[in-house]
Amino acid sequence: MFSFLKYVNNKKGFTLIEIALVLAVAALIVLGVFVLYKFQIEPSRYVSDNSKKLVNFITAIEQAKSYNGGAYPVVAVADITDLSTKPGNTNKAVLLWQAVTGGQDAPYLKNWDYDCVSTGTTVNAIGNFSDTPNTELLDLIANQAQNNVSGWTCTADTTNKKITCSKGNVTCG
Repeated sequence: MFSFLKYVNNKKGFTLIEIALVLAVAALIVLGVFVLYKFQIEPSRYVSDNSKKLVNFITAIEQAKSYNGGAYPVVAVADITDLSTKPGNTNKAVLLWQAVTGGQDAPYLKNWDYDCVSTGTTVNAIGNFSDTPNTELLDLIANQAQNNVSGWTCTADTTNKKITCSKGNVTCG
């Protein structure tokens, strides 16, 4: 008991080693929070946000179909090279662009494409995810999008960082 009182009555303060240990423990806690954020929270937010973008894109394509008399607008990938800007004079491309972007600039759709050729029976929505931090997330985005739009099949191309969603047996007109 007497030796305990010796430490309690010590008025010298903390030693340098004690301060260093407290700082090291605090640094490990902060590092753990950043690792959790980077590898758990941020990827799930990325997947959620981008699957919503892809679902909204497909929903807008379905809406363009209703504006076009029930047929998907005939637009080839070559006609729309950048959905973030208004396409040239092709009426169907402008119809599609307005349905997808609401007639506004949409930088988040840069290098996204749509494809429904007049001789074909398949419509394709192609999303570009070149900013993805991890190509494994593309499969998660494709799966979430496919689960939220009926009749569409989505596949991820991890090499080119793109997701292509397709719907067959359609009329392009």
